[in-house]
Amino acid sequence: MSERGRKRTYTSQFRLTCLTKLSEQLAHSRSREEAIGVTATSMGVPITTLRRWAHEELGPARAESADEPLRVRELTRENEVLRAAVAELTRLANGEGAVPYSVSYLDGRDLSAGR
Repeated sequence: MSERGRKRTYTSQFRLTCLTKLSEQLAHSRSREEAIGVTATSMGVPITTLRRWAHEELGPARAESADEPLRVRELTRENEVLRAAVAELTRLANGEGAVPYSVSYLDGRDLSAGR
C-alpha cells in the first residue's frame, strides 16, 4: 500500500504538542483556521486532522451565543416595524391620504396627543 493510502497514527503526546503549538499560534493569527493551517504545516500533520483535534479539544470555532435566539427575534421585530414604516411613508408619498394621527413605530405611542 502507498504512503498516502495508509492511515497514520499519532501518539497522545504528539497530539498534545500540536494542540499546545496551536494555542500559541492562535494568539498571533486572525482566525482559528489560519492558526490551524500554520500549525499543521509546521508539525507535518494534515490540516483536517488538526482541525478535528481542535474541535474535540476546544469546541466549535463559532459557538452560538445563548442570547443569539433572543437577538434574532429582536432584529426580526425591528425589521417588521421598519417595513411598516416604509410602507406607510410610501403610501403617503404617493398621495394616498394622510393619517389622522401619528404613531411612533418604535413604541406604538400616539404622538398627536402631545401637540
